[in-house]
Amino acid sequence: MMQTRFGKVVAIISQGDQLSEIMTEVEGRMEKAYVYPQLTGNPQPGETVLLNTTAVRLGLGSGGRHFVQLIVGREQHELDGPGHIMKLRYTPWQLKCQTIDEPGAAGHEALKDGGNLEGMPVVVAELHSQLAPICLMAKEHSSCKIRLVYIMPDWAALPIALSNTVRQLQSQGLIDHTITYGHAFGGDAEAVNIFSALLAARKVFHADVAVVAMGPGIVGTGTKYGFSGIEQGPALDAVALMGGKAIAPLRIGFGDQRERHYGISHHSLTVLAEIVQNKVRVPLPVLSGDKGIVIYSQLTAAGIAEKHHLVEVDATDTLDLMQTRQLNVTTMGRGLRAEPEFFMSAGAAGILAAQEAKGWS
Repeated sequence: MMQTRFGKVVAIISQGDQLSEIMTEVEGRMEKAYVYPQLTGNPQPGETVLLNTTAVRLGLGSGGRHFVQLIVGREQHELDGPGHIMKLRYTPWQLKCQTIDEPGAAGHEALKDGGNLEGMPVVVAELHSQLAPICLMAKEHSSCKIRLVYIMPDWAALPIALSNTVRQLQSQGLIDHTITYGHAFGGDAEAVNIFSALLAARKVFHADVAVVAMGPGIVGTGTKYGFSGIEQGPALDAVALMGGKAIAPLRIGFGDQRERHYGISHHSLTVLAEIVQNKVRVPLPVLSGDKGIVIYSQLTAAGIAEKHHLVEVDATDTLDLMQTRQLNVTTMGRGLRAEPEFFMSAGAAGILAAQEAKGWS
């Protein structure tokens, strides 16, 4: 179930074509809300909006914001633009889009007979917070000559507009194009599934490197298989099946004292030991002292060292480069200096992708 409340728009904090932020008065309280203008239009001060207040009331990680469902008095909208593929299907919010491969779309001719990835390296990450160091280091270690496409699946947040990280990476030239597939939406191109998304990255956008990573908002239950990042496994297999070079960054951290996330998270161990069926490349950041020993011990105990191709990568410049670019990303609330190994591990995947890429050297 969801909780909804009416709110009065008090002020516009920011306004854009894909994402806006407003201040609302809800039952006497001043509370922030996000707006997706593609779905509702942009409200103005003084207007009344219907808000989905569920996540804030539950104290979940939506950034302490509600979401506008409709603007009272402006409930009706007209269709516009091409396409007939529906996303958010069979919900009150289903919306029409044109996928890159449907008849009449720009990529239809290039994609209609399928194809393969021609050895393109594809980094498949578990968390959205890994995206920035991956893209940054792939670009830095190719002298910014590679074309990089970010593919966002529907494993977490569905609107790509929610991601400040993506906007920042695009503005700095660290992402060249975006594709959203499944029920995720709002990318430069839309795709039906991971296979069409990967092929579009290669054949339509001519990517040298692709990065697949969920949007903000991973789900976890504290059980072995009950986390949305487990989709990393089938995605890695899809890359291998289509003739790409699958790269799996490890979720490494020492700031979380929970045993299941200490060193290599049980998420990475489960995906690589049990879910992935193909041999993939696993970049290992160079770590000194006991931390490096912990990582190798976990990989050996889980059988990952034998099952996959481990590649040691020096990613020590990741943190300084992220600071220089002001990429102030956090993971579980911890930043670069509190969880350096996490960001170095993701950066190592970007470096390896650049090394494996064709066409830029």
